Amino acid sequence: MSKQRKIISALLGLTVLGLLANVLYAIFSKDLPLAAVTYNIGYAEDIGLALFYFILGLLIFLATLFAHVLFTRRGLLRLALVLASLVVSLVLFELALIPFNLVFNSGRALEFNFEHTRREAEKNPHLKGTWTAKVNWLQKDDEIGYQPLLGPGFPYSEHGALHNGYDPVKRPGLTRVLFLGDSICALGFLTEYCKEIAGLANYDYWTMGVYGYSTRQELIYFQRNGLKLRPDVVILEFCLNDWDGTPVVLKDEGGYTVIANTYVGAQHINYWLYKHSTLYRVYVSLKASFTNRASLQDDVRENIALLQRLSRQHGFALRVVVYPELEKLTLWPENFRRQRADILKILDELGIEHYDVAPMMDRQLQRHSRDWARLEPTDHFHPSRALSRLIAEEVVERGYLRP
Repeated sequence: MSKQRKIISALLGLTVLGLLANVLYAIFSKDLPLAAVTYNIGYAEDIGLALFYFILGLLIFLATLFAHVLFTRRGLLRLALVLASLVVSLVLFELALIPFNLVFNSGRALEFNFEHTRREAEKNPHLKGTWTAKVNWLQKDDEIGYQPLLGPGFPYSEHGALHNGYDPVKRPGLTRVLFLGDSICALGFLTEYCKEIAGLANYDYWTMGVYGYSTRQELIYFQRNGLKLRPDVVILEFCLNDWDGTPVVLKDEGGYTVIANTYVGAQHINYWLYKHSTLYRVYVSLKASFTNRASLQDDVRENIALLQRLSRQHGFALRVVVYPELEKLTLWPENFRRQRADILKILDELGIEHYDVAPMMDRQLQRHSRDWARLEPTDHFHPSRALSRLIAEEVVERGYLRP
């Protein structure tokens, strides 16, 4: 081997060792056992990327070592044998990983033991209705990952909305407004202040927000529950972190249910493979990281367009409130700028009435601190009561509550 090749090989070898150290650091830096990777406590993305670069660097390193023999007749035969061995090794590796049910997920995964949380809910009635105990009110759902437990003993009524004291049977002359969304909606601030500010007679207000839901989950949940309430107005509270893929329900080695957000659109994932193949989950995690949530714009557009079709079929008015990242616009990360632009473009193209909160919030932050706008100082998305009231004033002023 020439001196130059030895130097290159040595440098590549050091790179591979550095990448391997990255893998080990990602696993052990938080003093958690290797088994904790199964539950994806927020850093499986780091492990997936580190493994990818480690393997890539290793392959390049080996190629430099054996380049002088690869391109002979015997070398090509050896190369074919190596590739065949690689395929067999991957199959064996996949089979060996099956018992561990590793979930490499580019975003987050929720880990629940639903039977345990249900028992905890029954044993602790004093917690009912508190959002600090929200995981106790969830049940597994194979289509949308999870949904609330419904009924008198839980925050959500059997009609799928938070308890409100209204008669679900809609009487003549009543206007019914339904608020749909994720945890921002579930807090109920917009519902509360719209009702207070508007002061309209013969109106009732239903809150159908569920913690952690994406647009796809909200749509399906509304189809199951919201349509039965026959709303006259549906206000979708869209948060910039709603750009999530449809969750996939998996089981880990401890029997826990893991709900993994894929963060890629339906065009870029095979859900059967994602459920059954560890290597495919690694691949999807890498794809989500490198392609910026591929095809999710198409998914969100399709879901909102379907909600719009439902509004026409069932005769309710559809309006959307687009919530911002709770920071001055000049300080927004690029991904939130892009996501805001994308959702506003989708709503403009579909011709859906919508209110973009960001400009109003930005004006307020010129004279208020950032904490004024936030429910908690470290919370980037849930608006404070003060900001929520201003949003409600604008919603009422625009006539969004009227059919």
